[in-house]
Amino acid sequence: MTTLAHQPTGRKNPLAHLVTDENYMWWATIPVILGMFIVIMDNSIVNVALPHIMSDFGSNLEEIEWVSTGYMLASAVMMPTTGYLGDRFGRKRVYWIATAMFTLASVLCGMAWNTPSLIIFRVFQGIVGGAIQPVSQAIIFEAFPPAKRGMSMAVVGIGAMFAPMLGPTVGGYLVDYISWRWIFYVNLPFGILAVFMTLFIIRESATRKLPFDAWGLTFMATFLTTVLLAVSQGNKEGWDSPYIVALMATGLISFGLFVIVEMWRAHPLIDLRLFEIGTYTAGTCSSIVMGVGLFGGMFLLPLFLQNEMDYDAIQTGLLMLPQGLAVAFTMPVAAKLMARTDPRYLMVGGMGLIGLTLWLQGSMTPETSSFTLVWWTVLRGIGMGLAFPSMNQTTLASVPITSVGMASGMFNVTRQIGGSFSIALLTTLITQRNVFHTSILGQDAARTGMAHEFTAQVQQHALTMGNTAMEAHAVAGASMAGLIAKQASVLAFQDAFYAAGVVMFLGIIPCLFVKKKAQEGPADSSHAMVME
Repeated sequence: MTTLAHQPTGRKNPLAHLVTDENYMWWATIPVILGMFIVIMDNSIVNVALPHIMSDFGSNLEEIEWVSTGYMLASAVMMPTTGYLGDRFGRKRVYWIATAMFTLASVLCGMAWNTPSLIIFRVFQGIVGGAIQPVSQAIIFEAFPPAKRGMSMAVVGIGAMFAPMLGPTVGGYLVDYISWRWIFYVNLPFGILAVFMTLFIIRESATRKLPFDAWGLTFMATFLTTVLLAVSQGNKEGWDSPYIVALMATGLISFGLFVIVEMWRAHPLIDLRLFEIGTYTAGTCSSIVMGVGLFGGMFLLPLFLQNEMDYDAIQTGLLMLPQGLAVAFTMPVAAKLMARTDPRYLMVGGMGLIGLTLWLQGSMTPETSSFTLVWWTVLRGIGMGLAFPSMNQTTLASVPITSVGMASGMFNVTRQIGGSFSIALLTTLITQRNVFHTSILGQDAARTGMAHEFTAQVQQHALTMGNTAMEAHAVAGASMAGLIAKQASVLAFQDAFYAAGVVMFLGIIPCLFVKKKAQEGPADSSHAMVME
């Protein structure tokens, strides 16, 4: 018997003859995967274009980082509200509106005229994009019968798995052969199709009136924004400047008020009592660290490849493609191993591999071969494929079945927060170490006589090319400064990779406190989280 998805009265449904009770769950996956695909791909596709955006707008690294951190921070703030919005207004309505707004925000990003406008549009994109993944998971979870809900998460994982894999490659092609603006415009047809199919296929969920924790959201947003601003601008403004001190004080006060409000409210934005569960706390701490390896590493690598090794965007995307293939191959293997071994082995092994990869990337120079870089990305992909399923499944299996929705939302939020803060911290580290290495290299060159010898050679060559003595002296000085700046930049990136690797190794420690749940129940595979 054909059953129509709920829709406004009078609207003709062009898909009515196709959607039945028996096949509804499969039809429902199409718009959901489309929406999730463009949101998750947007995280990875932008990184490849950052050097081109910097060049086009004349922005520096400290400014361009907000194209990524602004998006992730806005997404993290939005995610905890999606449970309330779905219950209050209906998941279908929230999903199609969020997808439509994300598509509009993508077009606005493509039309940006300078760095501030792009950051503003990316924040808007992050706000509406933060609602799409949690709501889409809930829609699919409800569309599948209980016996097939484990399969539902695997189906949703298709978009989550292939989006990061295709993002850098597609982005590289668009940047090199069309324009960086098309990394945003490419979302338009997928977004329109997702909205259309949602309106005529997805069935609306039941709604109920619940109190909204506006104070909790306000204090959380204030805390995250002020602390992130302080971390990203501390090096520029001075860590003891009144501006930075005021930001940190505001952040700490907001965090304290957030904890008080959430512990007091009957319907909190985030149920902090879940952190009384040791395994959930340990897994969430590891998730924060995972954000460093996932987002921080993905932010650094394209910048290094294009700025220091002179790769173009499509070469960068192709080099990162094997990582996605390694993830796609490893995740099903990890899912089978989880049933046969202690998941802590997979978590520790996976995070260890990611940390090792970041440490190896700390030795990169402009002379590092593409073959070596590919194998490092494959190793990183294997680590991600091992760590994510085991970490997600085991952590969420520790909470009561009634709290899985909120627990999974917090799990996503913490990873986003870890990623946004890691980009800000790594950018600050690169800036500081660049200044340090420039000073040291200049002193060494002057002390050893290399500077005098190099400038003399360049000056002599410039004279033979017909330059005047004054012009030759200027050319020699500029060449020496450029050489030092290039070497200092490489060393600064190496320090950042090493630091991210050390953090990943430290993230292994909380994994050791995770306990495998022996009994069946919440540990059902249907509660597995999808990788973002």
